[in-house]
Amino acid sequence: MDRIKELGLDVRTFFNAKPAFMAGVLDAMLTRRIAKEKAELDKLAKQYAKRDYACQPDAEKEIAVFTTKKLPKVQYHRVDF
Repeated sequence: MDRIKELGLDVRTFFNAKPAFMAGVLDAMLTRRIAKEKAELDKLAKQYAKRDYACQPDAEKEIAVFTTKKLPKVQYHRVDF
């Protein structure tokens, strides 16, 4: 039940629909969300790869900002440094 709400679905619609249909809808929805998130992460990786940092503390500060602002939005991928 919590997973349904987490995905942004209406509980009444979920239980009134046919299970096979909803499985296909959920798979398609998750596939789109995963692809969108991957594209966003690829874009951010290219953006940060082009940047040069003057010293290691500057780079660490940028990593801290990135992890606090961008990473909480990541649901389907694991990001390592």
